[in-house]
Amino acid sequence: MLWAVFSDIHANMPALEAVLRAIERERPDRLLCLGDLVGYGPHPREVLSRVRSLGCPVIGGNHDLAAIGALDASCFNVFARQAVNWTAEVLNEEDRGDLGDLPLTWEEGTIAAVHGTWDEPKEFLYLQTVEHAQALLEVQPRFLGLFGHTHVPLAFLRCQGKTVLTFDEKLNLSGVDRALVNVGSVGQPRDENPHAAFVLYDDARQTIQIRRVPYDIDAVAADIVSRGLPKLLGERLRFGM
Repeated sequence: MLWAVFSDIHANMPALEAVLRAIERERPDRLLCLGDLVGYGPHPREVLSRVRSLGCPVIGGNHDLAAIGALDASCFNVFARQAVNWTAEVLNEEDRGDLGDLPLTWEEGTIAAVHGTWDEPKEFLYLQTVEHAQALLEVQPRFLGLFGHTHVPLAFLRCQGKTVLTFDEKLNLSGVDRALVNVGSVGQPRDENPHAAFVLYDDARQTIQIRRVPYDIDAVAADIVSRGLPKLLGERLRFGM
């Protein structure tokens, strides 16, 4: 089965549409979204409607919960808080209900998916070190752990008891005991590559591919300003940071 997995759209509709067009060309069997549909960007309702139309499993992210008051946003930076507060004002009841219904974890077949980390999904911790990944691989309930949250595509692979970090865009998992893969961000990349990211996972061939897609950043930046959000939120998109 070929899976297309994406995360951290952050209310960036042009980026989402670019990714969905690229995904459609791959003709995947299933789609999976790892959360943070809203926050930062100017198109929360449009993104929610589009993802809703896909009918795929969707996991809740920290910005999704913060936008409906289910997570304290006081730890967010000032720009993220401004965007969350603005988002909360524009969402309707259906949007809030959909975000409130999102699970924090999801499992099927060889996949265990979460927005942050499997050990503490409610805490939205940042997985950034090999040591942390090694501990998570011990509690991960399936062969492949998929996550987002840090907006940086990468993989932690465990083979013969040793865990390594790789930024390779193409991975063969056939000789791997377990794997943890960050699928990157659709609408807010932070690896100094401004192109939207998603992942293709072939569970039969045990391969992972990280794909990047250009989109109209200028249009998003203009919409951010026109809707009264901080200009910086648009400018950072140009640099992927």
